Amino acid sequence: PVDVTLFARIHAFFDNDYFFVQEIDKVLAEDARNLIYSHPWLYPVDALHVASAIRTRCEIFYTYDDELIRKLNGEYGMRFTHPEMPPEPDSDPSPVNLPLL
Repeated sequence: PVDVTLFARIHAFFDNDYFFVQEIDKVLAEDARNLIYSHPWLYPVDALHVASAIRTRCEIFYTYDDELIRKLNGEYGMRFTHPEMPPEPDSDPSPVNLPLL
């Protein structure tokens, strides 16, 4: 279960300019498929995330997936690691004002 007291901090963290949405297109899907061919243990959704990170030249891939960290750290020019806790937001918005996740 998600600790609802962290919603404001999580929301503020993802509201940073260095996050953006990567559209899934045919080429990205094919890149993800090729990752699965190279790493048969990789789940399709994880392959899409990794392919997106490769496409955008991501330097650090944050994940709670210990297998991804153990098996892919240093691959594709990326460091795979656990995320750090986001800093406290400047203001503490009321939970009722937060979007549903």
